[in-house]
Amino acid sequence: VLDPVFPDKEGENAIRAAVVVMEVNSGHVLAIAGRAHQGKLSFVDAVDAKRQPGSAFKPIVVYSAAMETGFSPGTVVDDAPVAFKVGSKIWRPKNYNGRYKGLVTIRYALEQSLNVPAVKVFDAIGPETGVQYAKKLGITDLVTDKRKPKHDLFLPTALGGITVGVTPLEMANAYGTLANRGIHVTPVVILKVTDQSGNILEENTPSRTRALSEEAAYLVTDMLRGVITRGTGTRANIGRPAAGKTGTSDDYADAWFIGYTPKLVASVWMGYAERKPMDGIVGGKYPAMIWQKTMSAALKGVPAEDFKRPSNIITCKICTKSGKLPGPFCPAECISEDIFIAGQQPTQTCDVHVPVEVCAENPTMLASPYCPSVVVKSFIKRPTPYTPGPDGKVPEDAVMEIPTKMCDKHTPLQLPEVEPAPVVPGEPPAVPGEPSVVPGERPEESPEEPQETGEAHQPADQPTADQSTGMPGDATVATEQKQVVQPDNTQETRDESQDFR
Repeated sequence: VLDPVFPDKEGENAIRAAVVVMEVNSGHVLAIAGRAHQGKLSFVDAVDAKRQPGSAFKPIVVYSAAMETGFSPGTVVDDAPVAFKVGSKIWRPKNYNGRYKGLVTIRYALEQSLNVPAVKVFDAIGPETGVQYAKKLGITDLVTDKRKPKHDLFLPTALGGITVGVTPLEMANAYGTLANRGIHVTPVVILKVTDQSGNILEENTPSRTRALSEEAAYLVTDMLRGVITRGTGTRANIGRPAAGKTGTSDDYADAWFIGYTPKLVASVWMGYAERKPMDGIVGGKYPAMIWQKTMSAALKGVPAEDFKRPSNIITCKICTKSGKLPGPFCPAECISEDIFIAGQQPTQTCDVHVPVEVCAENPTMLASPYCPSVVVKSFIKRPTPYTPGPDGKVPEDAVMEIPTKMCDKHTPLQLPEVEPAPVVPGEPPAVPGEPSVVPGERPEESPEEPQETGEAHQPADQPTADQSTGMPGDATVATEQKQVVQPDNTQETRDESQDFR
């Protein structure tokens, strides 16, 4: 199973691998495989070697506890720059590709193995809570004494940066608890010991404890299915219901894939014995391929089986930018269905998407009073602002935020400049408002003076109350029509008067 996908087969300094396969319900260890060294098959790596789990630790220490304490796959977290004080230093967690996606659901964050949302959720539930649940699931050597120089009650634990490390057997056992609907079963390598007469000298009976609610275990499992179908672990796809997670330590010294079906769980680890970085090997590559081949062989001829859904898991439509019910301004691409424990589904409508009037000709800017055509577009209003990090990077959805600048393309109406009348030598200059008299011509007759009638009388050639002389100090009222396009694509014509003084 291992040989066809192994990148390096020669030498004692070659990359090692270990595989553990367990039966979910019984805890029986069905297979342990390791790299052959000096002609012998070594099981040490699979059972005893403590290594850094990387992102494969997120479902165990972060998201299992989160689903048990009120979070849901559709809960939205902002994948944006953030800084935490860890000890005496400032720690800025980053994603593997150095970019930020912005507002995302926990489901998407887990499928794409985003680091920043995982750390934010771990911070929200508290490291103590996360570590407590990891121990329940089967992780044995987490350090919880804060008096020690190194312990695991701090935020980097969310990303698998732990003091001692984990073995492939431990990781298979922890993921097996999720597959077993939240019930932890101690691993069984030896069933019993008998003498030559068949008398039982020692018998191994595994203990069974409820580590996680059935509902929380199902929520995590459902998210981990997406890792294989469309996330970082697509190379592990076996063509039947399965869930799993990739993991790569931050120094590329360890690569993992751990996954399960309703009946079997398998853990795959790769790395050098001396913990040096591997070139181009991540959890989603060779470990996922080894897992796929191992499980395909183990399940050959076995009918496919789906994970049992608890009766109180419901489906609900949400906005993927707010985690709330879709509102009238949520774009279609931001509306999705997700699952919830009954009673924990959202009841409020999205308040992240808001309508904003922008200039139709300049839609990245707010509409000014002078824009001839205005459209209403949907933008996002972040619940919590972020501060760009030292590298100046911002989330990818920053382009969807409400514009901060007003259109500068359209300005107030400008009155045309009037050329002054030419001055004829020897003649007095023309007075504005009075008729010019050309020498040799007689001026026109002046209109008759209005008669006194006891009522106010407005001369016909004088401005009325809603007119203007156009002289300084008078007001010019301009009326224009604007076409406003509403979110439902209907058009509304508005008359807007502008008063220029």
